[in-house]
Amino acid sequence: MESTSVSHGLEGRAAIVTGAASGIGRAVVAELARAGARVLACDVDEHGLADSAATAGGEVMVTRADVSRDADVAAVAGLASRELGPIGVLVNNAGVEGPVATIGDYPLDEFERIMAVNVRGVFLGLRHVLPGMIERRGGAVVNLSSVAGLEGVPGIAAYSASKHAIVGLTKSAAKEAGPAGVRVNAVAPGPIATRMIDSLARNVAPEDPTGRTGREILTSMTPIGRYGAPEEVARVIRVLCSPDSTYVNGAVWAVDGGQVC
Repeated sequence: MESTSVSHGLEGRAAIVTGAASGIGRAVVAELARAGARVLACDVDEHGLADSAATAGGEVMVTRADVSRDADVAAVAGLASRELGPIGVLVNNAGVEGPVATIGDYPLDEFERIMAVNVRGVFLGLRHVLPGMIERRGGAVVNLSSVAGLEGVPGIAAYSASKHAIVGLTKSAAKEAGPAGVRVNAVAPGPIATRMIDSLARNVAPEDPTGRTGREILTSMTPIGRYGAPEEVARVIRVLCSPDSTYVNGAVWAVDGGQVC
């Protein structure tokens, strides 16, 4: 039987993925690279970036960058344009979770750190990449929100607020860029098997340092009854970046096993 290959419409397209050293970011790098994109992966974790590139199975460049710094994000956009060509895909994935505490006890420096990475990082990615996409009249952006950006979550108010803000940025950018044929969407993952959810599980039930009690609490909130895999989120992101979703703009797709429905 003659074999056939399936095109995902990303062949040769330049893509930037932030927070690419582990978890969902690493899975997105691999998914886009397998779909034919030329990927620039960035993160503050250089060792993790090297592992992401080594396991991606496609064309991947890496660079260290702190997405909360305007100069770093500008440098990433410039590097991608010079080395890979006009940027056709941007995945704003970088994010931090912070501690678990009530609003009255929440450390101000942690609140500011979460906003700097989660919100300013997405804003700067849009600021430095979106104008070029609009000028070329084409491109796709996916921002990483969370189910915590769709509903309030006690104990992680700063993280929840930051992810709500990403939804607002996504919808505003979609209306600005849509007339030029540029699409901006978001995904809202539920509990995904990553370092971040392991940290949250231990904080949810600090009396059990193994994290088992916390995992049981978190999975009980999901009708499917398990954590998702980073690859399950990455496949949705790849679809949103591809011609398979050309009429999807300003949407927030929950990838949460039915937690918010």
